[in-house]
Amino acid sequence: MVFVARLLQEKCHEQHWPLYMAFIDLSKAFDTIDRAILWKTLSKFGCPPIFLAILRDFHDDMSAQAIYGGASSEFFPVQVGVKQGCVLALVIFNIFMTAVALYARNSFLQDNGITVKYRLDGNLFNQRRLNAQSKTSVTHSYELQYADDTALVSHTADGLQQLLYGMVDAYSRAGFVVNIKKTEILQQCTSPNLAPHVFNINDCPIANVMTLYNWALY
Repeated sequence: MVFVARLLQEKCHEQHWPLYMAFIDLSKAFDTIDRAILWKTLSKFGCPPIFLAILRDFHDDMSAQAIYGGASSEFFPVQVGVKQGCVLALVIFNIFMTAVALYARNSFLQDNGITVKYRLDGNLFNQRRLNAQSKTSVTHSYELQYADDTALVSHTADGLQQLLYGMVDAYSRAGFVVNIKKTEILQQCTSPNLAPHVFNINDCPIANVMTLYNWALY
């Protein structure tokens, strides 16, 4: 995710395009994932019933105990989240997050994200070849994802705000809570006279950084 974010910053700077990025923080995503939705998601992704049953056996009837100052609490049931430290936890969590992102994309417009034109023949960095009407493909990028870290990207402030609305709604439906205090906006603008745009989640403003070109990710 960091590599793609760096590349977007560089290319937008080279081609004089503004770039708006929202770095979303989820509160204890691994510990709060809704297992009922997780099992349905894995089933829809084609997970074999036998393997799914084994995964459920790993998580059903889980209990935990809190220890503080040498004193231990009574055991209590753990009915949400995945087993952190398990080699399968990250895999099934990533599948779940992919499903959430795909659901959020239903509310996205192409103009909300960043258009990427590419071709797979010839010199990869030959700009003139990308102007050809044939042999080029176009895709649209809306979010960068790594585990529970998400970055939304757009060329416009309004586009990024729409992405925020759609992604936050998808997270809410999946049982996640966005940590607004740790969610931040990076505005990479082409003009020093442009005032920073104020973004919000559930009517709460988000902290933002405005820069002509940010080298922090390098």
